[in-house]
Amino acid sequence: MLQREHCCTIEYDGYLVHGSENSNDRDVLYYILDPKPFPSFQQCSEFCRTVKININHDDDEANSSSLVPNDNNHGREVVEENRNICLIKDGYIVQIYKGNEDEANNALLRTYPLHLKEQEYENPVKYSMERVCILKIIRTCRALLTWFTKNKHRGTIKKALRSHDFNEYLGVLKNVVDISNQEFYKLISNKDAIKSLAFQLGQTIALIRGIEVYTKNEISELFPELSDMLTRREFTTETFDILNKYKNELVAHLACVKSFKLTNTSWDIFFCDSNDPSFDDRLLLCQQLNGVVIDMKVGVEFCIFFPHIPRTPLNPNVLFAFYSVTEEHTNNKKIHYWMCKDYTKNNFENHFEVFVQTHSKQDLLDALREEIVKSVNYDLVFDISNGMRVIGKRHKLSHKTVTV
Repeated sequence: MLQREHCCTIEYDGYLVHGSENSNDRDVLYYILDPKPFPSFQQCSEFCRTVKININHDDDEANSSSLVPNDNNHGREVVEENRNICLIKDGYIVQIYKGNEDEANNALLRTYPLHLKEQEYENPVKYSMERVCILKIIRTCRALLTWFTKNKHRGTIKKALRSHDFNEYLGVLKNVVDISNQEFYKLISNKDAIKSLAFQLGQTIALIRGIEVYTKNEISELFPELSDMLTRREFTTETFDILNKYKNELVAHLACVKSFKLTNTSWDIFFCDSNDPSFDDRLLLCQQLNGVVIDMKVGVEFCIFFPHIPRTPLNPNVLFAFYSVTEEHTNNKKIHYWMCKDYTKNNFENHFEVFVQTHSKQDLLDALREEIVKSVNYDLVFDISNGMRVIGKRHKLSHKTVTV
């Protein structure tokens, strides 16, 4: 049996080994089943600190491991256990401490079978989620920027990260971040950091193309140039030239991305400019950006709103966005409504802020339908009758259509 001791006590229901089949460390996802409450941030932080465990490979105790002091391993293999913890409901990961729910959910489905000999619990995650491509991109861009906060551009990069504005991120990535620069070579001098950077770049570019990859082998197959980095082989200056090449490819894909920061929030709303040369409707990124709203808080980025609708062939310079949520404590329906008449001029307006305070929800829906019928100036209209899908919203996650 697997025996574990923790400095922080969390009542979990089980744990699952996941990740690459040839990983040097051990990725373990502990899970709690709904309706049990999710631990506090502090509890998760203490619980998920990386620890070293001893694995016994004896035939009689195959796959058994225990937490023991590093100087008392009795000849057993010592590996690092990278922990995470999540909440599972109705076969989905609905809350997670590190990372995004959609990525963790699908990665577990894909990589759990790679470690069957080590598993002591059946996988309670049963269904895949639709990936939110821009959310993955944001986290990768933030990670890239964070690496550079130790050099002479620290002030510029810190300002961009604090802005919660994706346009600021892109500007710095394009004009400041040069991974091939010798200064960066000095900043990143260990194989683990190089491996992590290569993994994130490869995984993100693949997802932009609509390909989900979750292991080093899968990424290496798609991008052979990254293979040596992913397997932590010795690196040279050419290593950084290759990484910079992939960084530039990522930035090039994002030329068609248009984002606007919503006033007095940390939220950005995203869509695509179909007139930009980089726009390609075969890419998952371009298919999804029809008014996705992301909370850009550094380190806790998540999807507020994910419209599950096709792009319409109307004027590409205008956009209509609609979002509603039930407040947790009051159970009241709060409605957010944005309309962009010309995103090339950053002309975003909130037309219904006063309206929804004095009229019923039905009045609002009637008004929206009337506006939709009489106007052809919107490149996007959400299907009001069928509602919308929300993916990735912490505490209020829903994988089903929510009617409004």
